[in-house]
Amino acid sequence: MAKRKTEFRMMYENLTLQVIGYERSCVFCAWFILKKCVPRKPDTVIETDRTVLVNILLRRYEALENYEFCSLLLPFKNGYDISDDVSDMEMDDYVFNLIAVLNYNINIEQCAEIFWEWGLIALSPFKPMKDDIDYIILADRVLDYLSSQGRLEEFENLSEKRKQIMKYRACGRLR
Repeated sequence: MAKRKTEFRMMYENLTLQVIGYERSCVFCAWFILKKCVPRKPDTVIETDRTVLVNILLRRYEALENYEFCSLLLPFKNGYDISDDVSDMEMDDYVFNLIAVLNYNINIEQCAEIFWEWGLIALSPFKPMKDDIDYIILADRVLDYLSSQGRLEEFENLSEKRKQIMKYRACGRLR
């Protein structure tokens, strides 16, 4: 009999996938914009999710010192129109990745709250099987976020839980 997932667990897994897949989502969005979109004219500057997305991507690639990619994205700074030859599947992928990029801070904040409230239940103590989510990767992302926000109490709490899970994975006992 298949194990049923609760609505909370499905929401949590979706959040996890969006946080863990953030880099991949950025790459996909940049590819999509460059290959499937047409830049808007400078006189049509209206802040939309499309201009916000391009600004996020520009800041990210500038921080990575990928100036070549920045120069490719710069013409799309005023937004873009999606060409008509985009398939439904490409559009679905675009929407999923767009949401992951635009909501990254919100998503990681929600994951931090789940770790704070649910403790070890939010971390899977088992070694992930193929195609399973590794919640340690998520914990590392949340730890980086908490550290950058100066939230030391939450950082220490999650760090201790992470250590417990790693010990369990190593020896099979929670301590």
